[in-house]
Amino acid sequence: MSRPFPEPLPQFDDPGFVSRDHLWVRADESRADVVERYRRACTHADATIEALPVDAPGHVPWWPRPDVMLFNLMVHVLTETNRHVGHADILREQVDGVVGDDLVSTSDDAADWAAHREKVEQAARAAGSGT
Repeated sequence: MSRPFPEPLPQFDDPGFVSRDHLWVRADESRADVVERYRRACTHADATIEALPVDAPGHVPWWPRPDVMLFNLMVHVLTETNRHVGHADILREQVDGVVGDDLVSTSDDAADWAAHREKVEQAARAAGSGT
């Protein structure tokens, strides 16, 4: 595929590259920065899917079989998105108690959930401050 993302991205074959160094949000990046970069990446991906046939060749050097088709990349992204949305849903269920399609909390005690949310919020603040 000849549609590289126009913004600089770390390369897995760069000397000293460690993926964990790039898989988090730095303190100087705002939520708006992260969402906007994600939007640009999605726009680029959508344009690539529109511009190329599904069997267009591609290359992912860190995959076990690096020569792939656009179709393989699309299935991979769909699978990863599904997996991580599931993780996010589990976290959300732990916070609000709503499970499945039922919009009713597993606990009817509003004070119980308020206390639970406060506990989670305090843990997040402590993690953010390094304490």
